[in-house]
Amino acid sequence: MNKSGHSRSDVAQEQEHHSIRRVRAWYGLPAEIVIEGDYWHWVKVGSVPVPHPPLINLIVRRGLPREERLALSYRHEFGHVQTLPFALLHMTALWFLWAKSRFGASWPRAARLLAAFVVHEATWELMAEGYVALRTGRRYLRIHRRKRAFLAPAVVWGTFAVMAWWGLAPALGTRRRAPLKPAERSTP
Repeated sequence: MNKSGHSRSDVAQEQEHHSIRRVRAWYGLPAEIVIEGDYWHWVKVGSVPVPHPPLINLIVRRGLPREERLALSYRHEFGHVQTLPFALLHMTALWFLWAKSRFGASWPRAARLLAAFVVHEATWELMAEGYVALRTGRRYLRIHRRKRAFLAPAVVWGTFAVMAWWGLAPALGTRRRAPLKPAERSTP
């Protein structure tokens, strides 16, 4: 029995199903990252747990050997912690831009909020995976090349990139050009 009242075999079985990594972000925030089996992740930032299914990791890491999949998944979750300040800035800017713009003005308020949230989440996923790619270096490409299944990750990251770009529409302006006057139209 250990101090928490669990036998060594209980602890060993628990560690097989999930493991905890304690990390500290570059800006000092402590966090815990837990991956339970292959199907559930949670990150505890400070004292706030944020459990969530690993949808992105399941799609993008599909077909990778378990050890590589888990290592990249941990790094991805840590990428969320590392990019949290940028994600908060992005979310604030996005809400401000969308609230002040006429973009989607005909949409119901709930639809505008949902769209802004989805755009924000896509952008944050891109930030976290960018962190993974930067920290893993050339090995990142080698790991994914061996898998030989580029379509699913390419579709996921391509879709997220389009969504992130679309989220900038209010900042880029949505003014329509004035119709051309008859004298300015070209005649064939």
